Amino acid sequence: MSEKRSLEEERRAQILEAAERVFTRKGFSKARMDDIVAEAGLSKGALYWYYKSKDALIKALLDRVFSGDLRAAETLTGAPGPAEEKLRKFFRTSVDEIRSFERLMPLAYEFLAL
Repeated sequence: MSEKRSLEEERRAQILEAAERVFTRKGFSKARMDDIVAEAGLSKGALYWYYKSKDALIKALLDRVFSGDLRAAETLTGAPGPAEEKLRKFFRTSVDEIRSFERLMPLAYEFLAL
């Protein structure tokens, strides 16, 4: 992976983590892009380079949550070992993902309501 690509992924992750904290604390409607900039410790230009709006940030957050489940399932499918062991691992991973998503549920409901 190129250094530029790595930095880009790092910045996206930094922004998404900051957005998650701000949205969780303030809610989607009350959060401002300026709040996310301050939380991320980046410039406004950097934020808008990667995400043009709060809607784009929410979409990226939800994509990140759901793509994790798919990656886990794909990894287990190709892994060696008995099916029972793979299923147990998948369910443990899924439960952990659901627990981590619980803190985002109010935000997801607010976004869907909008």
